[in-house]
Amino acid sequence: MSNPKISIISPVYNVEKYICRCVDSIIAQTFTDWELILVDDGSPDTSGTICDQYASQDSRIRVIHKQNGGVSAARQTGLDASQGEYVIHADPDDWVEPTMLEELYANAKAEDADIVICDYYTNSGDRQVYIKQEPKSLDHDLLLHNLFGGLHGSCCNKLVRRNRFMEYNIKFPFGINYCEDRFVIISLYCHNIKTAYLPEAFYHYYSNPDSITRRYSRKQYEEQQAFLNSIEKILPDREFKHLIQKERFESFLDGFIYNVLSEEEVKRASKQFSSLAYARLGLRWRIGFVFLQLGLYNLAHKFIRY
Repeated sequence: MSNPKISIISPVYNVEKYICRCVDSIIAQTFTDWELILVDDGSPDTSGTICDQYASQDSRIRVIHKQNGGVSAARQTGLDASQGEYVIHADPDDWVEPTMLEELYANAKAEDADIVICDYYTNSGDRQVYIKQEPKSLDHDLLLHNLFGGLHGSCCNKLVRRNRFMEYNIKFPFGINYCEDRFVIISLYCHNIKTAYLPEAFYHYYSNPDSITRRYSRKQYEEQQAFLNSIEKILPDREFKHLIQKERFESFLDGFIYNVLSEEEVKRASKQFSSLAYARLGLRWRIGFVFLQLGLYNLAHKFIRY
């Protein structure tokens, strides 16, 4: 199959328990002119075999098997192989509503939009929450600011015109597997991108207890820093540097709370972020920050915690 209207990209790794729900929800779409690219990122479980079984039953489904390289490389592999007019991502532990592609594509064509943003759901156990994603403005400069507060950077609730990636040479960042999708969306909005908003939710984001985003580690802290370094390079404006600094501060707090920082890193950061700490934190956390600056880390932990 060539030139489908929509390419759906799914980076697959160790999701044998969930992937059927995801793929079945795509097969059930009321819109049928799509291709699904399943990128098996060296899964050690049976995920790759399940992908092959689906591909043997539906010619719209393609499977790419590759050595493990992380979710960012898997997304880029899928994007490089895609042929659709528009692309969207669907993570294999999530699922979508049957009319998602039909309604997003109709909106994209009606508005001649490069990106269509929609709302989404979060699902954990029996609990489902509707997350509204209405931008403050559809102007690309203001949307860029909105990505630092309120607007989710996911590629899963955004239908994107594929040729914009090629036109602006935008790729998923090599070696960064934290907020790699947000990096791409920020990169797109550095350009004059036309956006539409559809006030409906179709995508179900599942809180998978096995997901890498659920475990905080030294590696995740380092990937946060790598992500922030990357966007700092493409957002040189002083105003964005201030927003990036706020995110570095939040990353530092996570690193301290989960004990993944060295004593020297804590000492250095407590000086670097002192003004932010006293301006943004509540009373309990500010008290903890005082102890932190005094080097009384055990006491600081009693106050700086979730």
